[in-house]
Amino acid sequence: MTHNGEAIAKNFKEMQFPDFRVLTKPNVKTLREMRIDPSMNTIVLVEHGTVFMRDCLLTLSSLPKDLTRNVPALVALPKTHVNIINCEFIGSAILQTAGIVSMNAFSFVVSSTHFKHFRAGAVHSVGLEPDHSRGKRGTEFLLTDSEIEDCQLMGVYF
Repeated sequence: MTHNGEAIAKNFKEMQFPDFRVLTKPNVKTLREMRIDPSMNTIVLVEHGTVFMRDCLLTLSSLPKDLTRNVPALVALPKTHVNIINCEFIGSAILQTAGIVSMNAFSFVVSSTHFKHFRAGAVHSVGLEPDHSRGKRGTEFLLTDSEIEDCQLMGVYF
């Protein structure tokens, strides 16, 4: 009789899925507090076109402690394309910060990316439903091989 030890791996913390809530309906209060517009506080705002980010560090850990609104690290506005590979997003352990907010972007791909310390959520994606009768595609959102650590929630809404 042999045993390969696969059942033992479930007991180790490193092998467990991160503890976060996935919401399927928009958290309107969180998104409203961010006041998403072109003049908002954020590190990267994608207003038009396409953005490719590779091996980047985006951190909100040095924000002043008296901020009253939620601050996201990256915001993609409608009709944009974003591709993020092997990046690290760090929020504030004290303030309400969010990692990514995608508002009706055409496509959004996040791969091999690490999210840490986001109290307002790691990823918020509000997408477009496809309308096949008029030939319109919906939002394409893909999140693969990424780590989410010490974040409160994650939402993908269509």
